[in-house]
Formats: sequence, C-alpha cells, structure tokens
Amino acid sequence: MASAFLSSILSTTSQVLGFVRRSAVSPSSSSDPRSSVLKDLEKLERTLKRIQAVLHDAEEREIRDESVKLWLKELKEVAYEADDVLDEYQYGVLRAQVEGRPSRKGKRVEGDDEEEVSIPEGMGDRIREIKERFDEISQDRERLHLKEEDGERRVLEPPYPAPTSHMVEESSIYGRERDKQEVINLLFSEGVGNGVSVIPIVGKGGLGKTTIAQLVYNDPKVKQYFNLTGWVCVSNDFDVPRLTKAIIESLPGSSCDSTQLSKLQDTLKEKLKGKRVLLVLDDVWNDQQSRWESLRNPFVGAETVRIIMTCRNDSVAEIMQTVRPYHPDCLSPEQSWSLFRHYAFGGQDPVQQPSLVDMGKQIVEKCSGLPLAVKSLGSLLRCRVDEDSWMDVIQSDIWEVDEKNEILPALRLSYSRMPAHLKPCFVYCSMFSKDYKFDKDELVRLWMAQGYIQTSRGRRRIEDIGNEYFNDLQRRSFFDFDSSEFFKMHDMIHDLAKSIAGNECLAIVDKKLRSLPDEVCLDKVRHLYVGLGDEEEFVKSLRSYNFSALRTLLLWGSTVLLAKRNHCARIIPEIIKNLPLLRGLRTLQFFWERKDEIPDLFGNLKHLRHLYIQSHYMEKVPESICLLYHLQTLVLHCPRLAELPDGLRNLTSLRYFKLFTDRIKRLTGTVCQLRNLQMLVLNGCTDLEELPSGIGSLPNLRHLYYLNTTILCLPAGIGKLKNLQMCGTYKVNGGMSVFPNLHGSGAWSI
Repeated sequence: MASAFLSSILSTTSQVLGFVRRSAVSPSSSSDPRSSVLKDLEKLERTLKRIQAVLHDAEEREIRDESVKLWLKELKEVAYEADDVLDEYQYGVLRAQVEGRPSRKGKRVEGDDEEEVSIPEGMGDRIREIKERFDEISQDRERLHLKEEDGERRVLEPPYPAPTSHMVEESSIYGRERDKQEVINLLFSEGVGNGVSVIPIVGKGGLGKTTIAQLVYNDPKVKQYFNLTGWVCVSNDFDVPRLTKAIIESLPGSSCDSTQLSKLQDTLKEKLKGKRVLLVLDDVWNDQQSRWESLRNPFVGAETVRIIMTCRNDSVAEIMQTVRPYHPDCLSPEQSWSLFRHYAFGGQDPVQQPSLVDMGKQIVEKCSGLPLAVKSLGSLLRCRVDEDSWMDVIQSDIWEVDEKNEILPALRLSYSRMPAHLKPCFVYCSMFSKDYKFDKDELVRLWMAQGYIQTSRGRRRIEDIGNEYFNDLQRRSFFDFDSSEFFKMHDMIHDLAKSIAGNECLAIVDKKLRSLPDEVCLDKVRHLYVGLGDEEEFVKSLRSYNFSALRTLLLWGSTVLLAKRNHCARIIPEIIKNLPLLRGLRTLQFFWERKDEIPDLFGNLKHLRHLYIQSHYMEKVPESICLLYHLQTLVLHCPRLAELPDGLRNLTSLRYFKLFTDRIKRLTGTVCQLRNLQMLVLNGCTDLEELPSGIGSLPNLRHLYYLNTTILCLPAGIGKLKNLQMCGTYKVNGGMSVFPNLHGSGAWSI
C-alpha cells in the first residue's frame, strides 16, 4: 500500500500553494514571469485535487494490480518533490519576515505577516516541471480506470462512549480463562521441579498468546509465589547481551549501565541467586540453540526459574522448551461475538440495531476466531454506524489476499478504512522497534515535523489536533497502553505498519546494516533510526549512497550508553560533516561526545522542524541553527551550555523549547521574541535565577515547566498570560514554594 503518505503530502501541498499565492508579489502585467508561476501553481492545485479524488480506489486496487502500485509509487515520488520545492519557497517567506521584521508589540496570529516575496530564480522552472509530471500521472489515472469519490468516506461519531482503557483487564478479555488456568497449572505442575523450566505458548499471530501470558503474569497466586517477576519483549533479534540487560531492567528496582556480556551475566546471576523467578519472554523467533544456552547461563543460581515464552512456531519452541508447548485454541463464535460487541457497541446491548448485529456476526465469522482481528474490526466499526460501512467491510477484496501472507486481512481492512490523515501517522511508527515505548506528545511533535497533521486557518492548535489523531488511532486499537505514560503497538500491528512502509521507514540496530536484504534500497529510505553499533556502517553508507531523500534521522533514540562515549566521539562527527548532503531532513536527533565545537553546518537544512542535541561538552549553540526558520521543536540537553545566541529570536516557528543546562543563570530576552512558543521546559537548570521580564509578551505560551530548577522570583509580566499553566518551584525568603497551576489543571507530558 504505497499511498500511505500521499493524502497527507497532497493536502499539505495544497495548503502551501494557498500560502504561496497569498504571499507572492502581485505581478504588474501578464507578461511578468511571476504571472506564469502563479498560473502554474493554480493548475497544479486543480490537478492535485483530481488525483486526490481517486486515491481511495487506488489503495483498494494496489493489493492485486501491479500497474496501480507502480502508479502510486511514481505519484508519491513527485509529491515528495513538490513538497520540498514549495517548502523552500515558504522558507524564503519566513526568512523575509525575520530579516524585514518591524518593531511592533501587537499580538501576532499564526498566518499573519505574510511578506511579499519574489519567486526565487529557478523555482518557476521546477514548479512547471512538477506540474507537467503531475499532468502525466493524472492522465494515467484514466488509463487505469480509477474511480473518483466525493472525498473521505463518511466517519461518524461512535454511538457509545469509548472504552477508557485497552490494558489487560479481566473485563475486556473474552474466552481465555481456561487458557490462563492451563498455563498456571503447567507452572505449578509436579513434573516441573527446581531449576529452569520453559513453558511455550505457541500459535499464529493475533491469536492472543501475549494476552494469556499477561493474565498469568498478573494472577495474584502467581505474584504471591514468585519473589521476582520480569517481562521482556524479544521480537526478531535474539541478541544475548541486549536481552540480558533487558531482563535485569525488567526486575523491580534493577538497572545496569554495562554493555559487556560477562558483567551483565554476573549482575543477573547475583540478582536471581536463591530466588523464585518468573520471566516472560514475549514474541520469540530464535532458532539457534547456542544463543538460548548463553542466555540461560545466569539462571543456574536461582532456586527456581519459570519462563513463559510466546512464539509463532513449534520449531522455535522445541529449542527452549522443557515441558510440552501450550497451543491456545481460536475463540469460539460466541466468544468472538462477545469480544466484537465489546468494541463495536461499547459493551452495550445492540438490540436496537438488528441489521448491524446480523452484519457484525458475518464479519466475526470472517475473523476465524482470532482475537486481534475481531478487536481491530470492532474498533474500526465503532466509528461507523451506517449499514453501508459495515457491508463495505464484508464485501472487501482484502479478504481474498494470499493466505501465506502473515498480515491478517482484518488488520489490512482496518488500515484501509482508516481516514487518510491518520495513515501516514500510523505508518511512520514502523521506524521504531517492536518493543518501543511511545510517548504520546513526543510522537505528535514528530508527526508535526513531517507535516502529517492537517490544519486550517482557525484557532485550533496543531498539538491539539495531533492529540486527536493519536486518540483516534488508540480508539481503533492501533496503540495499547503500556503504562500510565507510554503506549505500545501489538507486534502484528507493527508488522502491518512495516509492510505498508516498505523501504521508506527503516530501523538499523545491533549491527544489522550489512545484513539488510537486497531489496532494501537505502537511496529510497526517508525515515531512519540508527541504533548503537551501526553508526560506523552508516558513515560508510553515506559515502556510497545518496541519502538526499532522508527526512528523519534518529541516532540511538533518547538515551546514550556511557560505555559508548569514545565510540560516539569518533563516529558522530563523520555524520555531522555530511549534514549538507541531507538537505531534506525534517527531523534530526544526535549526540555529540567530543570536546571540540559542533561544526556549524546546519544552514542548508531549510526543511528542518525538529532538532534534538545531547552533549556533555557543548558550550555554545552553532549560529547556523538560528537560520532554521521552519524549526518547531528544539531540545538542547547540554549541561555545559553557558549561553543562548541572540539569533534565537529568528526561530519564529518554534513551538516547543526544552533546555537542560546547569550553567545559565538567566534567560536572555531573545526567548521573549519566540511569539509562536507553546511550551518552555527548563530541566536541571540549577543555576537559573530568573525569567526574562518580557516573558509576558509570549501570547501563545501555554505551558512553563520546571524540573530540578529553582529561580529567585517571578517577573510581573507573567500574569498577562491568561492561558498559562506552570509547574515547578521557586525560592521564597530562602525557602521553597511550588508554582501554582495558574489557569486550570491537567496532566501534560514534556
């Protein structure tokens, strides 16, 4: 399904076209070259709308029609190029606003101050070329007989309140009580003595293996018997050092900074010594006996170790099992209907909708008793109460996909019927590992950086719209609660996202770059996560491949291991030196572990919207960062940073600014000119004494957060910010006082 990103990009392109028309110089005559550019823009917009009208039909047909798949692929490539060209023009508009900014104090509304900007040299030719390529693509849609629709299929509000949580609770699980008891019996059976015992739960994806393991894991009798319990998501990579470390960190009150296997095993062995231990290894794919034997070595000192393992294949279970595998059955028709009714009708009696009941039972029958399929379609149809939508699911061609394909047809249907604006947001998540814990607000900011969140010129904040996107995906069961703060994807949901993303989203971890399949074309990767151990290989790839298509580059996620600092100091500079090659970046996250300054090479990153730098040595912000006029999110986790540059005021698009440093005593007044700033986070700023007096001139500031930061006083102007919420501490007569939550309350993530 190659069109995952198309609807978002085409919609964004149409919005930018409107911006370009409003902000461009009005030509004085029809012979003016600028008149031709504006006409091309208007024609391009009309063409885009015609293409948008057939996208839904194209998505349906690309599963079986190779010609449609190739058409969508070509369309996507041109759409990305159009997005880049128009975004460059918008960058020029923002730069003109900064360079010609008048000195004024009035309240600025987003979208105001659209400067008159001339068309840059060469841009007219690029726009004309793109228009002609879109015209050719539009003509091909007629040859492919793609059907037009009136826009997005109708999505209605659900008739009943949404379930408040999809966490594993007895009330939302159907038909698994017997399975739970069977596995508990295996845990405590007389034939299982002391030592290490492995109980495999084996079955196809989406059958509910993880749910059964969770029910057993949380059973009061089980909790009471075992001294230590831990849960590790294994997934495809059975890397023994990584898993040993993960097991340690899953145990209550345990952590370990080492990356050396011998030290990790010594630590784990000491933790388990003399204890009764329950460990769940979820989603195991390992088929090598030697790796399993290495992983189990530290368990020998424990009184007893019980391991519940979930996997999809008996061949994997045979390598590790010590007792017979447990094979759960599919749900019965009655159990499947109860589960479907819980999600589709909010658990209420649908007696007033008999036609939907009849169609619902037909849908349940197609799910073949697989709980994940039932849950996904139930969640999908909760948002659609018209009979046509339900019949559309029953009659879809997606049910006829190749049975060898492990992605459930029901999951593909849930994706296919997802509103267009949610699709790129969902697929983007395939860049992360299966066990990744998503922070909702962080993910929304990443979506914002890619332009996935569609806005109008109204008063609604883009962050609020992004939160609605996430909530909608969660309501459709594409995200599950992992804890009170984080969310996870079911492994089959993650497989679905990866199958749609293809080569566009890629995670390279644990030295896997050299072993990538031949069909993975690095030149086409747009969103890339590079994990520890792969940076050197990535540097070599920078010399061999053209990464100009790259839009996201995340190096190691959000943490860096201390043991890797020397390696980071050697490799990261090579990557940063190549930044001019990565002109299309929207998101960049990296660590700098050298004492010399970061090269000032950010000026060419005109599209950059999300920048995260962590460094124990950086004392000065590179000046070229102040030229990133599109930048929306800036995180500087730099304890030795002593000052902020005056040019920070140029970042007029900045909405989220997080600062971690213990060297700054006061924020400069330049912060007070960031008129779009929504959230200011000061973390670990232990020397900070005061806020700038002009902070009251930030009309859009909603959140001001302090963590491990104390100041001496609050500026008087802060009372002007009527919508501001504050959280933190400040000193009063030598003591401490908590900031009041000035206007309302509510939890929010930083």
